[in-house]
Amino acid sequence: MKKIAAVLILLLAVVFVFFKIKGSVKQSYLAKVNNYVVSRKEFNDEFYASPYGQKDTPKSRKDFLQDLIRRKLILQEAQANGFDRNSDFIRSIQGFWEESLLNDYIRHKMREIIISVEIPDSEVEAEYSRLKKDGKTEKSYQEMYAQIKYSLTREKEKELFSEWLASLYKKADIRTGADYFSDEEKGKSSHQSAGPAVSAETVKAGK
Repeated sequence: MKKIAAVLILLLAVVFVFFKIKGSVKQSYLAKVNNYVVSRKEFNDEFYASPYGQKDTPKSRKDFLQDLIRRKLILQEAQANGFDRNSDFIRSIQGFWEESLLNDYIRHKMREIIISVEIPDSEVEAEYSRLKKDGKTEKSYQEMYAQIKYSLTREKEKELFSEWLASLYKKADIRTGADYFSDEEKGKSSHQSAGPAVSAETVKAGK
């Protein structure tokens, strides 16, 4: 009985491998650059993400394919010459990865904050009354409503972003080697470390 089961398992494995190989042979690709295969999905994803994809025509697709092939050839040449293992290149990739991840996550956090912020009309009215009392506006409440609400919304977003960032500092274990700095630099670093190096405005501006 055990032998029969083993034979059946072996036959199933052979059939599985056969169909897998058969399927991979039949699977079409758009281009092949030496050992690198450009699939239709990869082509479409990169095409629509490029300036070529703004106008989807046979010519724009052909031009993009030629550009893609050129890039793959140059990349392969660079790798063959060991440039992908160059320390400067690796540092630049790490810096790009960190910067991209940082900005993407801050944008994600800002979207969460923006969705959560709601300024009631009572706050808008109170701010309008303050501006009116201080002589900072002669316009009516209706004329000032949108401007005041926008200003209060931005202030609230900044406040929530700062609170979120402060919470990261609070729950983190941050230590610095103070002996590394000179006495003058110690004073500078104590002031500089009080606040974050990123802000909601930086991300919104796309920096």
